Amino acid sequence: LRKILDRLASIPTVERIRIGTMVASPTLRHPLLLAKESMSLDHISAGRFILGLGAGAGGASFDATVYGDEPLSPGPRADRLDEYATVLDGVLRGELTGRRGRGETGDGGRVLPGCVQRPRVPLALAAGGARTIGITAAVADAFITLGDPGTPPTDAADYVRVLADQAARLDGCCERIGRDPAEIDRIAFVSSAFPSVLASLEAFVDLAGSLDDAGFGTIVFHDHRADDPALDIGLDLVEAIAQWRQTG
Repeated sequence: LRKILDRLASIPTVERIRIGTMVASPTLRHPLLLAKESMSLDHISAGRFILGLGAGAGGASFDATVYGDEPLSPGPRADRLDEYATVLDGVLRGELTGRRGRGETGDGGRVLPGCVQRPRVPLALAAGGARTIGITAAVADAFITLGDPGTPPTDAADYVRVLADQAARLDGCCERIGRDPAEIDRIAFVSSAFPSVLASLEAFVDLAGSLDDAGFGTIVFHDHRADDPALDIGLDLVEAIAQWRQTG
């Protein structure tokens, strides 16, 4: 990472470039280990790291079964995310852990020397259902969504409608716990599996405007991967979006 950042040093806007996970899985790391790794990346990147976190995959995916455990259903995965995010939130703030829950435990753990960013590295939670959106409202600094993963959008308007509905639910959760919804950034993940919204630069620009109106200030999509048909959105389109973003 240090080499990459050094190579980027000649770019005039490099001080605005941030790095992060999209998204880390609780299945693969104890929260104290992930907290230490995140803190190290925060120092190496001079305070530009964002920790993206999700509930973890279910079913027979590699993510869910790599350690030989039985895959969790959606409810237990949400329970685990709640515990996991709570532990991360505390330990990244410099607090000693003393938690023994259903899955995520800690006993006197502490991560030093502390984050560059204060009060801690930002947490971005991937959420879509009522439970995970509620967890996002409670502990996160950013909300990540790709819409309804079980139902691909029919068109860009359908995609924006789903995200706007989720954002409204997030606002409601924040209001119920007395938190200002404006404190949480909104990140829209546009999957390359949605050809209707990544068909052209014009379609992307229209989508960006609609998402901005819905409160989503950041759009994320996979980079061009010619060796993976599921992620091959076309290098020309990636370059056109980058050029538009620089001049727009």
